Amino acid sequence: AMTLDATTSVSMASFDLNFDSDTFVIDASANNIGIGTSSPTVKLDIETAASADGIDINNTAADGDPRIAFQLSGTSTFTMGVDDGDSDKFKIGTTAIGTSTRLIIDSSGNLGIGSTSPTTNLYLSESNTDTVPGFELEQLSTGDAGMQFSISGDSYAVGIDNSDNDNFKISYAAAAGTAALGTADRFVIDASGNVGVGSTSPATNFYVSESNTDTVPTVEFEQLSTGDAGMQFSISGDSYAVGIDNSDNDN
Repeated sequence: AMTLDATTSVSMASFDLNFDSDTFVIDASANNIGIGTSSPTVKLDIETAASADGIDINNTAADGDPRIAFQLSGTSTFTMGVDDGDSDKFKIGTTAIGTSTRLIIDSSGNLGIGSTSPTTNLYLSESNTDTVPGFELEQLSTGDAGMQFSISGDSYAVGIDNSDNDNFKISYAAAAGTAALGTADRFVIDASGNVGVGSTSPATNFYVSESNTDTVPTVEFEQLSTGDAGMQFSISGDSYAVGIDNSDNDN
């Protein structure tokens, strides 16, 4: 057996070093280290055939943070790890996990971006003067840019239908996880700004369409207080109001 301690110096020159059949390997020609491999291809190459093997980083200090830092020219650009001083949250920060924290996962599984205390499964927060959106979904091919909301028995898809002139749509399906833009569209905004309810091709600024045997009104205006239930039509110089006058016997 060979024992190495702080006073021992080993020089292998250009020869490789292999401990215990690839348990620990130094490739002197490439200056790489391998664990579990005799041919490390990067500075530290760890390989295993066991399903549960990996790397453990354990900090036993009273308020220690197990972490990994990624550096450029000696300066940590991003650092990730567990913040022992903040309820053991997993964090990705800049020079430290608690410095300019970009992403957080708490013990409940809540994910925060721009927030140190996410209260929902995905929580996005920002505080700036930017006029760009805080959240963006981009489609780089011919698919739709959309998102889906589901509960048991129903789902809605919201987004841009790439196959229909890039119209913005809200679409419905009577099953969880099955809603698709372009199928059972309930609401449409086209590139001209026309809004369609029940129509996929609104021809006016606001277009309502239905095809059924219902006897209920297609459009309803409801006043829940003492005001009037009405609507107004205007052109330059003239306007008409149509509706129910709450102050005159509901005429």
